[in-house]
Amino acid sequence: MENRQARVTSVDALGAFRSSLVLYLGSAANAVDEVRDEVRRTRTWLQIDQRAFWEGQLKRLRKQLEQAEAELFTSRLSAMTSHSAARQMAVTRLRRKVRETEEKAKVLKKWIRNYDSLVEPLLKKLEGLQHTL
Repeated sequence: MENRQARVTSVDALGAFRSSLVLYLGSAANAVDEVRDEVRRTRTWLQIDQRAFWEGQLKRLRKQLEQAEAELFTSRLSAMTSHSAARQMAVTRLRRKVRETEEKAKVLKKWIRNYDSLVEPLLKKLEGLQHTL
């Protein structure tokens, strides 16, 4: 069997290496903790902030659409055809915005549902790295 001994020629160099290693391990552990915190913040942002934002957007747009449809109906009853065309365009535009916002809310729900299953395997690797440190 081969003799595998370290050849230390400078005790000072060994001390400097040890100090550098301790600093590295501390900063690596902090980085792992920061990543874990960022994952937690992102989950909260998706589940609370983004959900509230898109639900608020939908509520606001649906209210605007309802008002625009009522104005269109009123203009049709009063036979104001010049205003009816503009109001019809507004209704069409708002319907499109509502559909787009509903789609974004649906994508958000999918992200919320799948977030943990996508992130957990990566966090497990990160925990393995932290145990190695």
